Amino acid sequence: MHWPNPDEEPAVKTFILSKDTAAKKEEIRWARERQAKVGAGVWMWWTNGSRSDDGRVGAAAVCKHGDRWKAFRSHLGTGRMEVYDAELWAIGLALRESVRKRDTLQRHGVTKVAVFSGSQSANRRTEHLEPGPGQPLARWINRSARTLRGAGIETEIHWVPGHTGIPGNEKADSRATLAREGCRTGTVRE
Repeated sequence: MHWPNPDEEPAVKTFILSKDTAAKKEEIRWARERQAKVGAGVWMWWTNGSRSDDGRVGAAAVCKHGDRWKAFRSHLGTGRMEVYDAELWAIGLALRESVRKRDTLQRHGVTKVAVFSGSQSANRRTEHLEPGPGQPLARWINRSARTLRGAGIETEIHWVPGHTGIPGNEKADSRATLAREGCRTGTVRE
């Protein structure tokens, strides 16, 4: 654990609406609308982490690439991480790939990377860099966001309710389950 430097501020913006029904409906509507408009300067990611009863953990990040889905998933081992860590790891996977593709994103006029996660606690953790659970992952996420910002691309992390029929969210959930069940280490590109 490290205390952040005074000039080291979080580089992500997070959006978490209240838990009331109207806010959830609005967030679901907004997410579906945004997913339908992918390519208008926004590269969207859907992330999820998964943990089985026997302690296997997996994480996945998916995005729409043309008319097909592109997925990145990691089997994170057994008994070493909680689903909270896997959720943070999944956000990190999305941003890592965004950093890797930043030159292409710039050429295509992308000015924002939007990550949709079903974990409010993981989203909130990316807002600060103080010591505590998930700090190394929050720092990794923010380093990636700073790199993207240097390329003129802002990072937003949105909470979206899980299992609400949003295709990207459902894909991320199924890929995280595949990663959890997998025996490979590292990241698998589909």
